[in-house]
Amino acid sequence: MEKKPKYEKIIEAAVDIFAQKGFHETTMKEIAESAGIGKGTIYIHFENKDHLFSEILDNGIENLAQYVESEINKNDSPGKKLKKAIKAQLEYFSKHEDFCLFLFRELWGYRQDLKNKIIKLHNKHTVIIKEIIAEGIENGDFKVEDENTVSASIVGMIYGAAVHWFMFSKTFPLEKVYSDIVNTFFEKHIG
Repeated sequence: MEKKPKYEKIIEAAVDIFAQKGFHETTMKEIAESAGIGKGTIYIHFENKDHLFSEILDNGIENLAQYVESEINKNDSPGKKLKKAIKAQLEYFSKHEDFCLFLFRELWGYRQDLKNKIIKLHNKHTVIIKEIIAEGIENGDFKVEDENTVSASIVGMIYGAAVHWFMFSKTFPLEKVYSDIVNTFFEKHIG
């Protein structure tokens, strides 16, 4: 069995504990113990807890955006693209539940020092949905007026549904959540 590099162990342990306890309540000692390493080893890879937190957000946001983009076929209609983007995001959250909880806990608790991370998340992820909506409006496929509001609403539905299932249920019914979101949007807004 291949051992994970210490960097990855630290990231995984931090995501798990941040998701459970939150950033401010988590100590570097707890992360080190969970990762099965000495506390000093963390500081070889990360300057401090803020740096570790920042790396987790940056990597997670980048990975989420890359995953969603990889699932979209540029030649599909806007409707197909949007369905694939919604499903891809839900799949990502399903596969990375701890990151999802960590992300929501920290970003929804909006702190001024996270403003740039929230902007990065928007620019990396929400803009994917926004561009699809804009294309659908331009083609006459979507009966909506403003891609900003609609894309934010769709992303909000995805996040809200994921958080609901992660917090209040033991399982994440990916297909049901996907179906409900797609049906809610497509029944009302597709030409």
